[in-house]
Amino acid sequence: MPVDLSSLRLRYADVARALDVRRPVVSMWRTRSADTSTPFPSGELIRADELLAWLRDTGRDRVGEAALLALHGDLEIPGLSTAEVASGAEALLVLARLTGEHLGGLGPAGLVSLADDLDPDDAFLVAEIEALGAHARQIAGFVTLMLDAVPDPGSALEVRRRRAGSSPRIHSTAVSLVTRVALALAGWGPGEDVAVVDAFPGDGDLAAGMPRVVGGWEGARLVVPSQGGGAAARAHRRRMHAHGWIVVEAGRRPGGPLVVADLTGVGDAAEALEHADEIALGMSPGARAVLIGRGSAFAGGLGVSFEDGLRADLLRTGRVRAIVGLPPGLIPGRPRESVTLWVMGDPMDATALERRWTTVTDVARLAGVGGTLPGVVLDDLVTDVLAAVEGDDAGRRHSFAHASVVRTRALVLRRGSLLTLADRDRWARSSSDLALAERAADLVRSSATPPREELPLIVSSHVPNVSELVTIEALIGLGQLRVIPGARVPESLGERTSDRSGSGLRVLTAADVIAGVVDVDRRVDAFTLAQVLPAARLTQPGDVVITATPRPAAVVDVDGGALVATPARVIRVTPGSGVSPHLAAAAVCDRPVGDRRWQRWFLPRVTPEAARTVEEAWAVVAERESQLRGELDRLAQLRRAIAEGISDGSVRIVLDQASESFEERSPRGA
Repeated sequence: MPVDLSSLRLRYADVARALDVRRPVVSMWRTRSADTSTPFPSGELIRADELLAWLRDTGRDRVGEAALLALHGDLEIPGLSTAEVASGAEALLVLARLTGEHLGGLGPAGLVSLADDLDPDDAFLVAEIEALGAHARQIAGFVTLMLDAVPDPGSALEVRRRRAGSSPRIHSTAVSLVTRVALALAGWGPGEDVAVVDAFPGDGDLAAGMPRVVGGWEGARLVVPSQGGGAAARAHRRRMHAHGWIVVEAGRRPGGPLVVADLTGVGDAAEALEHADEIALGMSPGARAVLIGRGSAFAGGLGVSFEDGLRADLLRTGRVRAIVGLPPGLIPGRPRESVTLWVMGDPMDATALERRWTTVTDVARLAGVGGTLPGVVLDDLVTDVLAAVEGDDAGRRHSFAHASVVRTRALVLRRGSLLTLADRDRWARSSSDLALAERAADLVRSSATPPREELPLIVSSHVPNVSELVTIEALIGLGQLRVIPGARVPESLGERTSDRSGSGLRVLTAADVIAGVVDVDRRVDAFTLAQVLPAARLTQPGDVVITATPRPAAVVDVDGGALVATPARVIRVTPGSGVSPHLAAAAVCDRPVGDRRWQRWFLPRVTPEAARTVEEAWAVVAERESQLRGELDRLAQLRRAIAEGISDGSVRIVLDQASESFEERSPRGA
């Protein structure tokens, strides 16, 4: 049945959104057409039928515009308030979703009967449709028309909500991460059933966004606390049904195998932590929970003993298995507020208290514009979280992409931001892991391939109680580091040479640092350098050359005497400070791409004795590497000589069948 659009009204902003133009464009249409034979429709509220006629007469009409206007406009129906029409249209959208029927051909009695079959207790549909009275058929036709503009009724409902001023309270990036983590924990696959407990549903922004992340679903169960019979509760039920959920209400604090909660709307840190504690207390063995809240409560420095104690008690239970710091901008209207994800699971009861751990991840520096995260980062985060929740064995087998393993006791004792422990314990984990120590020892033993002897190193596991990580700016303030900026070296200064053993000073650029090369072929004469850059300073043996662009990287100039070109710069370690140049370079190379705040990079600091031992061990390994590279170079030259000599007939090769090497390579029984 054709829909009469004469009662459909749109504001100028509605017209702009419906036609996908900027708001000033609509005003321009009105101004420029005022004195023509086809003036723009008058009034602040524009009739949809007049607007469609004007678009057609001026050649601006497109297919489907009537549906778009219906989606973004309001029906003016005598005897019904705007709220009644809006609630009735919302109820009819849900009815269309639940039945899959074309509602435009049904009369008021048929619509009410259909709603009563689906909502016998009148929890979310019947009263709204009954309130439409004789106008139910007209509004049903209006709903049918608007569905031609969207992929599903849930999308139409969200457009109508935003038009009414009800904006989402959580960014789609946060919803996507919560959904992907939750479904991965449940082992969900497309087409399978899933039951999710939304512990604090609020307006339902989180649950409403979850189906869209996976392309929609049917028959998934959403368990929520009992909500009563008020208008807000009825609206929440309609919204959930419009997105394909089957809503189950179960008491004050329902529990289940999989719990999600959006606590970003809770501004008070103590209240947010109390809600998290309620969820933790209600979890049964094997249950999982994914919570998202403001970073100030879940990861920030609290500074209040009561709140600090609440968080420490929660962390002490061991249920918080993963903490993920997300970038600011994920709470609409609060662009500087960061959010944090907590993933809860079974505590590590079988692991000694001092060896229990939690993963901590700070992905803020990996975010794009507006806090968006690349798909590959989201995939890595989900994988890291799964390994953390599965326990100690899974964590030791997993190679964490972005997460750092932090001792739970360190989190409990922490009074400042928890996210700063990510970089600290990434290093501590590597230095104390027994498996890593065993692997290093195996590598030392494997170095004893005849005729070479085993490297003179003894590797063992130990508890890292004498190491810490300190920022570069803090080390500078303590006088334990000096930073020397790179020189502005003209491109014309210096020349390339194939003889790297010749005279001339090396010129190290950021590209060389990225490549991990210090023995570069660009050289400059010392006399020329003194004339062009008289204030230039050269590296000293053991200086660390770093760059933050295009990505963090560092090398150690063991020999010294190089000119460093900006944007690279030199870090000079004060003797006896406990900072090892090679450990510092390794820490810089471990920084994520995009982290350009080099002053805040953490460097490991150990005892002066340990630093000296590291440098000595590094020198032993470097010497063996140099020997092997030399042998590899000679073997490559031999291979080329054989190829060239055999090709031109100048070389003849005979294998020495008496050699042990030949015997070892001959087939058995040959």
